[in-house]
Amino acid sequence: MDRRGGTVRGTGVLRHAVVALAVALAACRAPVPDEVEMQVRNVGFDQASGSPVVILHSPSEQRLLPIWVGPAEAQSIAMQMQKVTPPRPLTHDLMKQILDGTGVALRRVRITALESQTFFAKLVLEQSGREIEVDSRPSDAIALALRAPCPIFVSRALLASDAAITLHGEGEAGVAKLWGITVQDLEPAVAESLGSADVAGVLVSDAGAAGVADGLRRGDVIVRVDETAVPDVATLRALAEARRDVAHRLEVRRGQTRVIVRLTATGAVEK
Repeated sequence: MDRRGGTVRGTGVLRHAVVALAVALAACRAPVPDEVEMQVRNVGFDQASGSPVVILHSPSEQRLLPIWVGPAEAQSIAMQMQKVTPPRPLTHDLMKQILDGTGVALRRVRITALESQTFFAKLVLEQSGREIEVDSRPSDAIALALRAPCPIFVSRALLASDAAITLHGEGEAGVAKLWGITVQDLEPAVAESLGSADVAGVLVSDAGAAGVADGLRRGDVIVRVDETAVPDVATLRALAEARRDVAHRLEVRRGQTRVIVRLTATGAVEK
């Protein structure tokens, strides 16, 4: 065998390997038709129940899914989201190391049902080309998914149920588009899921490209404009229309954090 022939055949093998890997990765992200891929938006604290809550959201759909979890699981999820490395492995770090060490890959997480106020999930694992599903608590599944990393899918039936929360679209009652962002009245269920049950304000349901670039985030709650409280969209709209060409100082609640955002005629700048 000459070098050229060996190189050609080697290149062909490499090409097939790359194609196979691409197909495998695509399969990992492909949900069954009745599932929606969602992402972890944040970890909050529900003051009403005294429990942490993980908020899942879909970039393609105006729905949130709050899942109440234990303190240890919430800490594990939050630390991974913030890229904090503990001095010693947490339980989910250990689980990930065991999977890696035994040649098992976590391909995706499926949150499948809610029964008697309890969420159910499954881990989809692969070893030597064979997939198996393992029953799991959603909190453990989410913590592992962030570490894998792998996609999280939620049943459409679950997302369409009362367990999920709708973020309204522009044109509906209690919704407005101001300063390039879409806001809506903060409903009690949404406020509770965001850990802001004690807050009266207006929810940013879509920060828009300019808002995201300038510091506002989807899920922020605007509580004051300048020195005026804004309990609803109607109040915020009136303030915006009365003061079109002046800078505004917004007081925003982001989870349990207070943020000041300064708006000009062209956008928002976080301070």
